[in-house]
Amino acid sequence: MMNIMRLFLSGLLLSFSFSCFSNSFLDSLVQAYHEKNYEKAIYYFYKGNIKIMNTDLKAQLIIANVFYEEGHVSYPFYYYQTALNREQLSKKENKLITKRIDILSVKAIEISSCIIKSDSFKSKQKSDSAIYYIKKVISIDRNVPEFFNKLVSAECAFNIDDSAFVHHLISLKMNPFQIDESEKLMDYYTQNGKYDFVYKIINAIKSEYPHEASRYRYNTKLKEEKYVDALSILIELYPDSNQVEYITRKAQLLTDGGKKNEAINYLEEKSKKEKGIELKKQLASTYYESEDYEQAQKYYSLLCEKESENPVWYYKTGLSIRKKYGGWTHNKPEMEVAAQYFEKAIALDSTHAWYYYYASVSNHNWMQLERALPQIDKAIQMDSLNFDFYLEKWSNLRTNNDRNNEIRAMGRQAVAAFAKAFNQDPTNAYYAYGLGKSYWIATWGLNKAYEKPERKLELKYLEKALELDSINYDYSSELATEYCCAGDNSKHKARQLSLYQMQLRLFPEEAEVYYHLYRFYKEEGQYQKSNQFYVQLVQKFPEHWRTQQAIEAVTDRYNRKKYNWTPVSEIKKN
Repeated sequence: MMNIMRLFLSGLLLSFSFSCFSNSFLDSLVQAYHEKNYEKAIYYFYKGNIKIMNTDLKAQLIIANVFYEEGHVSYPFYYYQTALNREQLSKKENKLITKRIDILSVKAIEISSCIIKSDSFKSKQKSDSAIYYIKKVISIDRNVPEFFNKLVSAECAFNIDDSAFVHHLISLKMNPFQIDESEKLMDYYTQNGKYDFVYKIINAIKSEYPHEASRYRYNTKLKEEKYVDALSILIELYPDSNQVEYITRKAQLLTDGGKKNEAINYLEEKSKKEKGIELKKQLASTYYESEDYEQAQKYYSLLCEKESENPVWYYKTGLSIRKKYGGWTHNKPEMEVAAQYFEKAIALDSTHAWYYYYASVSNHNWMQLERALPQIDKAIQMDSLNFDFYLEKWSNLRTNNDRNNEIRAMGRQAVAAFAKAFNQDPTNAYYAYGLGKSYWIATWGLNKAYEKPERKLELKYLEKALELDSINYDYSSELATEYCCAGDNSKHKARQLSLYQMQLRLFPEEAEVYYHLYRFYKEEGQYQKSNQFYVQLVQKFPEHWRTQQAIEAVTDRYNRKKYNWTPVSEIKKN
């Protein structure tokens, strides 16, 4: 009996002390809130009783208001949401809390966007924080598709692909008419090569947007280079197979799929019935891609007559002539004709640097240097970060005697342009490449070039370009050439060989790779290895000019007598 009495009194005391603490805590909290001493109110909150905070409506509303006034998001969200779930709220309180939750939702989404853009968060912390705030908003109301769209955007920003797809489907279920959001997400997956997700979204929207679904399936097949599949979808986009748009797209698909002759025959047949020039444009382009430059020139010339104010047709006609007659061959009268077409394009539109470049190249080929130099200067003025333009001017000046000072001055101009660009973007491989080659021009004609700091800088920046873009064939070829020119330094020889071996691994269909390895081992006196690459060159690329060059070298009287090269007739038998 005594024990029961003790337990009863003990419970009574605990209840009384808790009640006293409860009243004291709430009184202090209320007083601090009314005094707008929010810092003190927050202090009482952290020091207070959690059980009271989770059960007492008055305490919940006060602390939610305190944190709201202090600019917080998470605590107001939690306690306002907890208060809304209770039935004791008045209509006025309910309305006020609902309004504040709407404001907090906007703020939470803004905070999430700021976190995504911020550089002050580590990747994992950043994604967790950004997504946390949006999920807070969704926890208040799961029936707003825009909230899920914000969540999808945040997840895409951190490459959380599976979850983004799931949340987009939830949003679509609430509102299936969100084609803009679907397209945005499909673009994201396409850019990242996640084509399976793209097709899943297409299936999700096709009932409401059948035409857009077909368009996206078509464009995705193009991205995947599945041209036969794209062709089967084309009729869904253009039900009339005699429509010009259908014909031109089909021809382009056939061309891209390697069926160029079929594309040309198809276009020629259809163009007999079509009086407009749209099919003529496609024919010109298809002939050009098929390397039938004579026919391309014919159709581009026709387009010059039909649309005489369009500079593109003059430019394309000039390109066709250059391709038709060998392009880089000097003293061909056709180059003068090509130059005239490029100059006509310039007269109609003087804003394209490439028009000036090709006009200069053509005049240079025709030995009209007084016309060529001002044109290439104009191209450089318009685009100072195109190294091809500097190379053309170098070639122009080199054709004339005693112009090395001008060449070096141009090189210094190029160095300044590329150095500025590379300093601003040190991850850009092309800027590093241009800077390296600019140092080469800047030291043109100087003796003992590789003892000069500028030529060491050339190697440095060519190495940097390849470091930034390690599978670029042109960069590796230029660097190998410069190692070759650097003399008999064993370090340079070893690097040169490693580049050729890398190219052989990555670019086995490039004739130049086999030619350079044949030459390298020949110069090193390793004739057996040299012969192996010579044989492969002849076998794989019998018509290539490098092959003919190698054959002429090994079959001259001196080489044939000194070295035991495999005869060409024997190579061709095998």
